Amino acid sequence: RLHAEGASPQSFPNLPQPSMLPPLPPPVLPPPPPSLPPLFPPFSLLPAGVSVVDVSLTVVKLAFTVSGNVDDYAPDSQAYTNLKNRLRESLHCYDPCHLMLTIEAAGSVIATAKATVPTESAAVLIERSSHLASQNATELSTALNAPVES
Repeated sequence: RLHAEGASPQSFPNLPQPSMLPPLPPPVLPPPPPSLPPLFPPFSLLPAGVSVVDVSLTVVKLAFTVSGNVDDYAPDSQAYTNLKNRLRESLHCYDPCHLMLTIEAAGSVIATAKATVPTESAAVLIERSSHLASQNATELSTALNAPVES
């Protein structure tokens, strides 16, 4: 109610009285945010006898520069296959070890090998990768049968 000191509501006849005002509409709430999809799809049903287990892994990463160009080391090339096979042999990376080789251009051709193995059987991989990492470019070129620059 609007009041002036010493005045009554009837003193302001042109102003609407509270009983004459329409009711306020209910507040408009923003819509709820959309639900987010799961970060990964749920597992489908597994066949009988198959289960999912949690395994600690050790990952060893080696990166080196090889001469040539990226096209020389395309995934379907003989150079790529030979390099990956020599890395597998040098690291002794056989099942259950998983070896991934990526080739990228960064002014030079960078070969990056990532070997992943269950931690319980990582000792040989760690020993062999340390040995490879300690070699100079000439020794590494011989070990991998590839033109390693650095």
